[in-house]
Amino acid sequence: MPKCKICNKQFKRIQWTHLKQHNITIEEYKRKYPNALLEDPSITIQRKQTLDNMINRYGKKEGERRWKIYCDKQADTNSFEYKQRVYGWTYEQFVEYNKSRGSIGEANGNYGKGYYQYWVERYGKEEADRLNAISSKRKGHGKNKGKKLSDEAKENMRYGAITRVKRQNGKMLSYNPSSIPIIEEYGNKNGYTFRHAENGGEVEIAGYLVDGYDKKHNVVIEYYEKFHYTKGKIKKDKIRQQKIQDTLNCKFVVINYNGTITEYDKN
Repeated sequence: MPKCKICNKQFKRIQWTHLKQHNITIEEYKRKYPNALLEDPSITIQRKQTLDNMINRYGKKEGERRWKIYCDKQADTNSFEYKQRVYGWTYEQFVEYNKSRGSIGEANGNYGKGYYQYWVERYGKEEADRLNAISSKRKGHGKNKGKKLSDEAKENMRYGAITRVKRQNGKMLSYNPSSIPIIEEYGNKNGYTFRHAENGGEVEIAGYLVDGYDKKHNVVIEYYEKFHYTKGKIKKDKIRQQKIQDTLNCKFVVINYNGTITEYDKN
């Protein structure tokens, strides 16, 4: 088992909660003791997402099913199309991201930085302090270990994301460009003029940025990619829709990735 190089105590895994007692971060510990073991190799092997591990955990049939889901998800989330759709990246940004992932040690631009320092450099100290306060309330941290995020924390995170977008001079960083012609087509057919990411910027409603909004006719439109129909996301989208409709008493239109259109009347 790994032994702390500072106090010689043994652990299955040396974590930040222990190193905090020595007033040192994991990054600083790694730099000071580059050859130190942080985790028992048996745990590392067990935690790895491999076909063999999933079969051992869930049985052959279920393990193979879960492995396929995992591989499909990884293939999707690591693709340029996903990064462009979800984060609005250019191909150049995608290439730079992959370079940083492949870089280790000082070759990585974020080498030696904690999350807080990274946030300060990217968003400024005020926003970094706010994010740091939120992160301390998250599941698995301190006295809140095992608890779910509070509604207040979730709301703060949403508004924080919107604030960061506004600090980019209103430029949308995470929208799906391919959704715009679909939204425009629906609007043209039904006499709506939607404000969206490429037409004035997405509108903030009840702490959410909506894909499109026609203020004159009080209509919200959302384009749902395939990931909107994954476990957990469906429920979140329903809660989001309800809050928006409660706020505006609006018509709510959903166009999903296969072209199906669902219209929800005003409350």
